[in-house]
Amino acid sequence: MKKMVIVLLFVIFTLSMNISWAYDGKTHSKINEKATRVSQLDSLLLKLGFDQGIDSFVSGNSGERRVWQWIGYGGEAEDFGLPPFKNDPTSTRAFNHFHDPLEEWDEARLNNPITTALYMARYLRYPVSAILWGLDSGRQDFLKNYTGDWSWGKARDYYYKALAKRTEGERNQNLADCFRAVGQVMHLLQDMSIPLHTRNDVHIFPLNDRPLSLWTYETYVKHNIDAHLYKSVIFPPSVLLTDPQPDQNYTGITPASGLFDRDQYHSNSVLPDVNDAIGLSEFSNAFFLTQDTMWIYPNPAINDTNISEIAWTHPELIMAEDGTSDNRVYIRYKDGIGLDIEHLASVDYFTINYQSQITTILHAALSLDEECWKDYADLLIPRAVGYSADLLDYFFRGSIEITIADDGFYALTDDPTAGFTGLKLKAMNTTEDNEVMEDGTVDLVVKYRLSSGDPFTNAHPPTSWDFYYKVVPEQNNISSVPRDTPVELTFDLGGENAIPLWATDVYLYVVFRGKLGNEENAIAVGFKDISEPTPIDVFNNMDKICFNGVWEDAGDPDLIDYVDNPLNGGNNNGIADEYDVYAHNLTDIYFRFSPMDQPAFWPSETDYHYTVDRINGGEFSRSFYVLADYDMVYTFRATPEALAGDPFGHPYMYGYEDYQAVKNQIEWTGSYYTRWVPPFYDFRGVEMYGGIFIINEPYPDPDDLYACPYDL
Repeated sequence: MKKMVIVLLFVIFTLSMNISWAYDGKTHSKINEKATRVSQLDSLLLKLGFDQGIDSFVSGNSGERRVWQWIGYGGEAEDFGLPPFKNDPTSTRAFNHFHDPLEEWDEARLNNPITTALYMARYLRYPVSAILWGLDSGRQDFLKNYTGDWSWGKARDYYYKALAKRTEGERNQNLADCFRAVGQVMHLLQDMSIPLHTRNDVHIFPLNDRPLSLWTYETYVKHNIDAHLYKSVIFPPSVLLTDPQPDQNYTGITPASGLFDRDQYHSNSVLPDVNDAIGLSEFSNAFFLTQDTMWIYPNPAINDTNISEIAWTHPELIMAEDGTSDNRVYIRYKDGIGLDIEHLASVDYFTINYQSQITTILHAALSLDEECWKDYADLLIPRAVGYSADLLDYFFRGSIEITIADDGFYALTDDPTAGFTGLKLKAMNTTEDNEVMEDGTVDLVVKYRLSSGDPFTNAHPPTSWDFYYKVVPEQNNISSVPRDTPVELTFDLGGENAIPLWATDVYLYVVFRGKLGNEENAIAVGFKDISEPTPIDVFNNMDKICFNGVWEDAGDPDLIDYVDNPLNGGNNNGIADEYDVYAHNLTDIYFRFSPMDQPAFWPSETDYHYTVDRINGGEFSRSFYVLADYDMVYTFRATPEALAGDPFGHPYMYGYEDYQAVKNQIEWTGSYYTRWVPPFYDFRGVEMYGGIFIINEPYPDPDDLYACPYDL
């Protein structure tokens, strides 16, 4: 009796040890890395402000890794067992890595009494299909699952928190967890390219890599993965995501399920066409064999092969990886059927002596070897990469375009102590495949660094390296982001959410969480690098006049006499009514902003964004600041005030400014970080950021605006 118990325990241990193999953890990591590099994630992350794209570093509890390394780590971690022994075979997550596409999804799990008993003993529940384990929310959320919830839904939660948390540490940790979780779901999808995982084959061996005769497809791939990663990537048909056709009991599951199983290939189905839009599990189940399930499944069917036409007189000399050689013949699909696989299964050459009985002893006569696995891997690994890349792109597909509001600025303030307390922008859904973005929430995330001193001087004080974050909901409860026409979004940044006037490196995110296409609880993100706080500087230089190339005091009696002199064209009446050389104050100055592509009309008493009551001659005004696009437009109107002795009547003065807003930020150049700083110019003892210089018309040529030098 004791011997029986020992044998049973050995079988259970052996079985559990090998469920954890599938593709080796390092193999999954390499496939994830390749999938990440052929996906759109790098360009997406660059658009979202990640300086180095997928090479950007992200810090998490288990260390600092680049984005692609976190995704690769997820590929390895999906097999981990209970801590602290991450490879504990009796608790591996791999019990849930099987999916038989010929079964209803509730029954598509690994179906073996020993594995079921082992899993039940550890977790007090049945294992589930890989699709449900990875994509059905809540399947990994149970008391005894100390290996964590790394499902699709949890990855969505991590993604949202990575965008919506207010501290760099929280955001980075959630971002690392998001990339890891997506990597773990990619692992599950890659397991659908392994025939043993889609044909309910427990594959007890190998316990290690030897002997060669006990290798499986996964063992071969472990030793040869690099060669197959150089093959051209095979991407899935788009209909798998746009029309996934899930199991009727799981119609609410994410459309990513179509990459796993589109529920088009069934037990009564003939062998699919190679171009049929089927999921990866359907593909590997239908077209490939495993040693323990050979000819048990409907397909491949022996009648679809050339077994009755084997060329016994032309065996192949096969050199195995252990250096041994053998004469073998192979069967393949008949012409026009199945896939172009030269080595579907092998027949030992000496079986020629039993060829009359071969169809009755198929399991004994046929086997799989490294030539078969090589052909299999040539077709399955490129699909594992392409399908994983599409899964990754689908997860991060939600895209929002941010543009400036019709006012021509995002925010305006005239209170330096309060900062910017409100912000408006326009948002439009730019997700591909015409997916609708609705029934959700919309948040604004403002990301910025902070200057250690007054940034509006040429001193250029240093800024903090770490970022600050403000997160606020949309003020008017807008729940949809339209596709064709942008919607204006308004955000209240009052109190602690205000953007400080000394903010640098200012970036905006719009984060939508809701229904995107056919997926509930999806995330879509828009990103915009906007200007830093930009002062609207005005200097009233009309107490001076450029007179014969020299700055003179406007209204000086000598200037009046000169202009009034008949030798200079005057009428000698004691006033300079021939040319305005008088000083002027400015009153009722109105400003109006507009988007760069829609220049505004002139402001008026009823149509303006900001007004300044008065700027006397020789005075400088910096009374308000804006956040805008770097290229901005504003117009202004001012009323010159006639002083004593001024004989001229003065109409409104108008001005149009095509303006470069402040850029004050640290940027990655591709090799190193550099800092942009805005130039502030010294004009009459005042440091100005460009701005408006209002001057009298120069004498004698009113069009020669640069006849006199500007101290800039």
